[in-house]
Amino acid sequence: QATTRANGKIANRQFGRHKFSSILLKNILLISGVVLLPVLVTVLIAVMSFNAFTEKEIEVYGSKSLAMINNMTNTVITDCLSQMNYLAADINTNVFLINEPDKNVFYDQNFLFKQIEVQMRTKDYLSSICIFSEKNRYILSDYGLTTFNHYFDTGWFQEYESNKQPGRFWCA
Repeated sequence: QATTRANGKIANRQFGRHKFSSILLKNILLISGVVLLPVLVTVLIAVMSFNAFTEKEIEVYGSKSLAMINNMTNTVITDCLSQMNYLAADINTNVFLINEPDKNVFYDQNFLFKQIEVQMRTKDYLSSICIFSEKNRYILSDYGLTTFNHYFDTGWFQEYESNKQPGRFWCA
């Protein structure tokens, strides 16, 4: 009987340990759930709020960027038209444009070169200015005076031909 009692005590101790560890595990899980659930909910709300804030900031930044690009584009177009009108109003430009190949009509070519040079220096975004005369097929640019066939940059001409209107100037 002594062995049975000893075995019973050992069994009770093991059962008691198992019962104790089971209760401890349940309590740890319960306490963890009570503590972790609010933390997880808080983190989830913070992440969702941050994502919404970030998307809103991206949207605002994109809108501001588009407005700035629109403003800069309008400024460049306005400047281009202003410079074109400035050059077109000059008598030397008009004489150059109507000068026919075999006629000896005089205009101040150096003055036109200086006007083009001034226009080029005042605007960094201008890569070139050229004045094309359909009558004599000459191009006056910041590179000098040359015939259309000898001018290096004629990529604009096809678009010019498809969009030209009599008595109008064209800016590209």
